Amino acid sequence: IVSEIREATIADSKFLTMLALEMNPDMDVKGITDNRINGILKSKTDNLFVYEVDEQIKAWIHFIEANRVTSASFIEIVGLVVSATSRRSGIGRQLLGYVINWANERNLKVRVRCNIHRSEAHLFYTSIGFSKVKSQHVFEFS
Repeated sequence: IVSEIREATIADSKFLTMLALEMNPDMDVKGITDNRINGILKSKTDNLFVYEVDEQIKAWIHFIEANRVTSASFIEIVGLVVSATSRRSGIGRQLLGYVINWANERNLKVRVRCNIHRSEAHLFYTSIGFSKVKSQHVFEFS
């Protein structure tokens, strides 16, 4: 068994979309397009990596370098999906470890926002060493 973490490519779009649908089956698939993924891949602040086992993508992680006027820059994980058949196998921990090391090399903290209803995810992140630092509301203008 050969596994690796590597940068995503535009050729991975189909697999990235399939995994995203596992997490959110009601998601608008039209929202995930080659153009959106290509934009992420070309971005200077976005990073998108996949976890492959024997050349099959089992997970992906998307993180950004967040720059704010009012606080120090940090890395924010904005997406982490592990295939249903590969969960609880350590892949998510390996991807997070990769990002944490990446951030440490740049002397940046790592943050992740998590929906209040995703209690399993809360347990996962705290088991790795993340601590809850605040709660907030998200407002959207349509």
